[in-house]
Amino acid sequence: KSLDDLFVVKMTVKRRNHGRNRKGRGHVGTQVVCDGCGCKPPKDKAIKRFQVRNIVDNSSMRDIRDASAYEVYTVQKMYMK
Repeated sequence: KSLDDLFVVKMTVKRRNHGRNRKGRGHVGTQVVCDGCGCKPPKDKAIKRFQVRNIVDNSSMRDIRDASAYEVYTVQKMYMK
């Protein structure tokens, strides 16, 4: 036997699923466009997060609050995936 057979080292794996959500599907061809940088990762590898934002910015919200007839008025939020 050679020394290579005695010292077989297995590479470490960082994640159990290798950064994918693809169990049972051989190939996931659909690509998703990233809002941040514009890259196109596969759909199973993309990190899906909801981006919750107010419809208006803070300065406009202050103007709306001052001009509003209601005491308490909540401005709706915008949910983008």
